[in-house]
Formats: sequence, structure tokens, C-alpha cells
Amino acid sequence: MKRLLDYDPLTGVKTMFEHNDLTDESIISYEADAEPNLEHAKSLANDDDYTRQGMKHSTVHYAHIPAVLLLKWHAEGVNIKDNQELFKKVNSREFRYLKTTNIVHR
Repeated sequence: MKRLLDYDPLTGVKTMFEHNDLTDESIISYEADAEPNLEHAKSLANDDDYTRQGMKHSTVHYAHIPAVLLLKWHAEGVNIKDNQELFKKVNSREFRYLKTTNIVHR
């Protein structure tokens, strides 16, 4: 049975604990509803003026990565402090839905 260990109201991430008595294995996992974040990123990506305004101010909001996905990538060994590694992930076919713009960073 899963138990809630912690809840972060800022990110919406729940930290869960589960113990399997048969294998004597404990599992810490993270859960969150990322759908609102993904819908917001999609609407920003479809707003060309949002990107233009950012470019005027030398700052472009390139992507929005939900905290629960950053935690997952970190657990998989992705260096989430390395911006180039994050750009590579976000520009991949699998994760391009995280982008908030249609421009491509190289």
C-alpha cells in the first residue's frame, strides 16, 4: 500500500512510499498532475506574439518542464543542472510538447 510522505503545494508533487513485504523492497516515487502545465505550454507555443515579446527583451521562454518530470529524469541519470542536456531532451521528438515556442535552440 502506498503512503503519502510529502506534498509540495508549489509544484503539486506528492512523494509516495511503498513497501513490498514479499520482496522486502521499499520504493519512493513521485506523482503529480502535469496536465495543466502541459496545456499552458501548448497555448504559449501557439502564441507567436509571446515569443516575439520575449525576443524583444532578449529572453525567450523556451520550455516548461513540470517538476515531476525533472525528478524522473534525474532518477534516470539525466544531469538536470546541465542546460544543454535539457535542451537536447526538450528538442527530441518525444518531449517537444514541453516547448513554449516554435523556435529551435541549437
